[in-house]
Amino acid sequence: MITMMRRLAITSLLFTPLVEANHYIVGALGYAEVDLPLVTASGERYDSQDVAVSVAYGYQFHRQWYVETGYLQLADKQESNATYEARGPYVAILGKAGNQTGELFYRVGVMSMDTRSILDTTDEECISANACNSAKSIVAGMAGLGFDYYLGTASMLRVEYTYIGGQDDVKAHVVNLGWRYNF
Repeated sequence: MITMMRRLAITSLLFTPLVEANHYIVGALGYAEVDLPLVTASGERYDSQDVAVSVAYGYQFHRQWYVETGYLQLADKQESNATYEARGPYVAILGKAGNQTGELFYRVGVMSMDTRSILDTTDEECISANACNSAKSIVAGMAGLGFDYYLGTASMLRVEYTYIGGQDDVKAHVVNLGWRYNF
């Protein structure tokens, strides 16, 4: 009986018709290729592939337009002698075209990216020059293209590509797969 009630609750969440679903939340996992102004242990710029994680909240203010705010983690890598991080909040406008299958959208926005590297070393030159650790806040623009595929009236599968570029020649290419819930 309890199992039946759980199934019924999950089904109602996925397929409940919503009269005015102007809000949504998104959670996504993906792949990111990032080039950041962080110094690596070998003295070069940080250029790597990493797992991307994002969460967002969106609001439909017009039948073809959304505003979305979220948090995106591009890099969180720990190596034997170093740690590299790049993450931050963003705000974007999404234009959309929808049909019975889903919604094609494009994204244009801005991100405030916090980057940080911590090198575990005993190198006196690095320590005296304060080059072992670096932290920067970078403003970056973002542009992307994606598709939200209807799984039910309230839930969608999101596939998207986003390019991020900004200060200090920051570049990131992100491909995400996520879940969107409309409410």
